[in-house]
Amino acid sequence: MSQMKFDLHCHTKEGSPDGKVSVFEYAKILKDKGFDGMLITDHDSYRAARIWQKSKDKQLPNFCVLKGIEYDTVDHGHFIVIMPEGVDLKVFEIRGMRLKTLISITHFFGGIIGPAHPYGAKFLSLMKGKESKYKKYLSQIDFIETFNTSEYISDNEQALKLAKSWQLPCTGGSDSHKANTIGEAYSIIDFEINNTNDLIEAILNKKVVKVGGSQRYKRKHPILTNAFPLGFLFYSYNILLTVISTPLRVFRRIEIFRYMKRHQPRKPMYWINENISKQTSERRYG
Repeated sequence: MSQMKFDLHCHTKEGSPDGKVSVFEYAKILKDKGFDGMLITDHDSYRAARIWQKSKDKQLPNFCVLKGIEYDTVDHGHFIVIMPEGVDLKVFEIRGMRLKTLISITHFFGGIIGPAHPYGAKFLSLMKGKESKYKKYLSQIDFIETFNTSEYISDNEQALKLAKSWQLPCTGGSDSHKANTIGEAYSIIDFEINNTNDLIEAILNKKVVKVGGSQRYKRKHPILTNAFPLGFLFYSYNILLTVISTPLRVFRRIEIFRYMKRHQPRKPMYWINENISKQTSERRYG
């Protein structure tokens, strides 16, 4: 089996308010550039994935489009969440959950979660702020995005160093919202990927053997993305949307918690794999 080339951070106009390219055009551009698949990671939305799944006549042969999401937490920035096939949680489409809650729900239903651009712009990223605020979550996440073309060289370098120190799998993606930046990043996967179950297994078993691409911003250190006025404006915008959506989010969360009390958790994929040590499973879920 040959290795597969994926973009594991993709935004479409169907699912992200700042996306400019349809999921069908996105897939075609990636395939023309030699990619084998993509993970849709729209902000708090599965809409593009649903549209793709329903439009069988528009799908590309030998190209895999998978359903993921980039969730906007209220306290620790953006996180990429990948759920097993058949798991469709509407609470993930309502921004503003705390990271602790997001992790517990993701793991209960057998999914995996990792920070997008962990050293990126302030208010968007896990590793910004005091170490005490984020260190406790590093033992609970499943992978780290270590290459993102929209981030600075130093940010990606720090993300890779973090993944190595915690022995966590790496992923890479373009984080593209426009046509001219699609395919700027890649993840090479030494595993056959046909659905999200395959992708979860591949990531957890560290079958993503290489991540990389072109660097969109050449400066060594960020300037505008961490400027106080810009960051504060985005933070205020995020809080406003979080407050507006609170009633519906609370309702959906109560539904989920009631279900979780009545049922046993779905086993994470790598609990089944005998090659993964018991110590690793306990560290991340124990």
